Amino acid sequence: MRAYLTTLRRLHARDPPALFPGHGPRIDDPRGTCARLIAHRLRRERRVIAAVADGARDVDAVLAAAYDKDLDGVRDLARATVEAHVEKSARAGRLRWDRESGRVAPR
Repeated sequence: MRAYLTTLRRLHARDPPALFPGHGPRIDDPRGTCARLIAHRLRRERRVIAAVADGARDVDAVLAAAYDKDLDGVRDLARATVEAHVEKSARAGRLRWDRESGRVAPR
């Protein structure tokens, strides 16, 4: 997640006229798209940290608390995203995480 956010910030700063992603259509508003994606990831990160603060103690509990929509068909992707946010937040000292057990706790 750290690398993804760093890449988005760099693209935003470079302000290219267009982006040609490996999948999906050409992006004609790179700065706007990068800003939207950064804001979305930071909102999700706040929800992950709030879920832990509110008592979620493993990745699955954080997943259930951090998403307020039906995850049918994308649960594995959402879980991987939550795990990436948990790892990033743990490295930043914002929470504790034991990768082996999957347990999370507030810092």
